Amino acid sequence: MDHHISFSKNKSHIKIFSKKIVIIITLVLGIMAGIIFFITQSTTASNNNSLSKDSFKSEIEFLTSLAVSASYFKQTAVTDYAKAIIAISTELGMENLHHIDTSIWKATQSQIGWALFFNSAVKVYAGGDVKAPVIGYYNPYNDIFLITAWSEDEGIYKIADAELLMGDFIRNEKDALDVIPFWLRGEMHRPETLGRSVALSLLAFEKVFNKTTSDTWREKLPVLTNQDGLNEINYSFAALRLNEHLINILSFSYAKTNNQQLESCKAATIEAIDIACNGNIDDILNTADGTLETTAKRLKEIHPEWFATLKVCAVLTNSKEGLVLLSPTQPTNGSLTIFFKETHDKLQIKRIDLVDYQYFYEQMSSLQGNNSEGGLE
Repeated sequence: MDHHISFSKNKSHIKIFSKKIVIIITLVLGIMAGIIFFITQSTTASNNNSLSKDSFKSEIEFLTSLAVSASYFKQTAVTDYAKAIIAISTELGMENLHHIDTSIWKATQSQIGWALFFNSAVKVYAGGDVKAPVIGYYNPYNDIFLITAWSEDEGIYKIADAELLMGDFIRNEKDALDVIPFWLRGEMHRPETLGRSVALSLLAFEKVFNKTTSDTWREKLPVLTNQDGLNEINYSFAALRLNEHLINILSFSYAKTNNQQLESCKAATIEAIDIACNGNIDDILNTADGTLETTAKRLKEIHPEWFATLKVCAVLTNSKEGLVLLSPTQPTNGSLTIFFKETHDKLQIKRIDLVDYQYFYEQMSSLQGNNSEGGLE
């Protein structure tokens, strides 16, 4: 990725790898419009030799049930957060999820805020006790984790505990907190910093919570046992990030003529996605001459229907340029970015990037010598 862009901020599945076995579960959920999605899960293989055929089948059944519950929670929260926590939480889990909601959002912002969060959130499984697992939902655009601890009762999983946490606490970067999300720090090419931020954040999550359970996970970070710190520091910073992210998307969605740059960027984005949905990606690439050859080849191989699943996740602009970032919701395994530049008084697409989270995850995992038993989707 050789093209570097610096933007000023407005105020500022994937396959899961375990050591010895990979279980790929393809699951069809009849939720609302009969959405089809793929779920990938991993299991610990250290004691597989001692497992009987029946007990191994049972473990697969547990993982399947967990995958269904975790995906149902994410999908349902997009349209009805209250319904999601009522349907898939224990009494304590429901109390904690409701507390998070009222700590972060005003009542009028809540649902649209959660929709934005979950639409581009990556699900990561920490590994550990299959009957009491910890799963994170990470949104890289606001750099926030929703951590959920699950309990199993007769094969059915529900959220028994939950916490909203800034990514800084999990990455533990010199104990410093920054209101700027991780992917917007520094001056690197933004699609690259996005991919790196996802990989580094999820690897950190796996490292912190590996082998923990719904009873022990809060012991892994001091902030998780300090309610005053959670309320006064973590929630305050998180609310700033989440609300600024929401304002960014709403400003783009309702761009008016008083912001010509944003309105032009919005119109050009809608036009580009419509063209791609109609199977004419070559028409875009003819203008987007800064697109890497490998990316152009991959874009031509993508089925046009995929482009219809994209939702805008972030928009960055300056006086002459714009960058629009979009993400598919099922599965949330990457992002597509469109770089615009003003040419002859007109905003034109100059480059498209595909940010493959799996690629960055594998690269960063290899560099770190990661031995985690978890995974991401």
